[in-house]
Amino acid sequence: MKKITLLISGLVFAAFTYTIEAQTYDVGVTGLPNVFTNMPVYPNVPMQIQYTRQNFGAAISNTVVDSFTMEIHVDQIKRQTFYRNMSTAFGVGASETTGGATNLNWGTLGISAGPVSVCAQTRIWKNGVMIDANTSNDQSCVVVNYSGDNNPFTYDMSISDVLISDIFTEFANGDTVEPSMFLDKVWFNLGNTDVNNGIPSGIEFNVMATMDGVSSGPYKGTLTNPLGPGGSAKYSIAGLSLPSGKTSFDVCIELVPVSDDINHNNDKSCSTFHVRDYTGISDVEEQDVTINYTNGRLFINMMDKAVSSVDLKVISISGQMVHSETFSSNGNDIHEVNLSKLNSGVYVAIVTNENGLTEKTRFVVE
Repeated sequence: MKKITLLISGLVFAAFTYTIEAQTYDVGVTGLPNVFTNMPVYPNVPMQIQYTRQNFGAAISNTVVDSFTMEIHVDQIKRQTFYRNMSTAFGVGASETTGGATNLNWGTLGISAGPVSVCAQTRIWKNGVMIDANTSNDQSCVVVNYSGDNNPFTYDMSISDVLISDIFTEFANGDTVEPSMFLDKVWFNLGNTDVNNGIPSGIEFNVMATMDGVSSGPYKGTLTNPLGPGGSAKYSIAGLSLPSGKTSFDVCIELVPVSDDINHNNDKSCSTFHVRDYTGISDVEEQDVTINYTNGRLFINMMDKAVSSVDLKVISISGQMVHSETFSSNGNDIHEVNLSKLNSGVYVAIVTNENGLTEKTRFVVE
């Protein structure tokens, strides 16, 4: 009798442990960033439905789940199923905005003109059992306005030529940047690939930015001028940061698909940048000048005593010159500049000697 009781207790304990473990996993859908209430959709304009999913529970890896799926439902019928690549874990608190590789063709769904619900739903499975402990956040829906008629106005926007810049220099695909570079902006060309029709000004667009695999956005823009057939215009995003500790990194810009854009194959462009490696290199003795900022004062140490004339400029991150002077070293190695009246912000000091050699240093005034 005691032996039977012990076996039953062991079984109950094992089942209880699994339940507690399952309750730690919670993935939800927080929105459909490129689908909006009352948005018009057309039979002749396919669309990639994007969704944002977030991990509200424990980290999820390929050892935790057998499959991690996203389903797209239109008019309460499942139309598409996508699988997340689990070679990379979905970390605690992580958020991803993505879309399926296949466009949704509205004209093939057999739906009637008028309001239609569009929903994205997430599912995580283990051994044929859904292990998401909280299903209340698994779905996000909007109602679009399906037109039975083809869209009379369509265009083909594209993204190309992704660049990054500090406040002085732009860097293109394949360029090498300094580890201490301050990223001012990410630039991209927004193009009109249609060689027959133009895109009028005032058209709004949204883009997602991905920096070394980490996405942010969407960032909203508006065409300030018309884009003629085959034309393009340059736009930028500010407020992003370079990844740290990398020898190289990718920067991608991608248009958030809309129903008027009939071709999504050219909506994304990426560039790769390399970070200069100073490992094992010591060139302090070869420097002509060092620049240091502390407590409202800028100290310029001239290593080359033969240089007599030095030009100094201090520029704010917005490009405004806030200080300028020319001084002589005259054998005095350290030149001190009082910058205590500067407002808080990021600045760049540029020192150029009479031989044309230039040194730049970024500093922060708190």
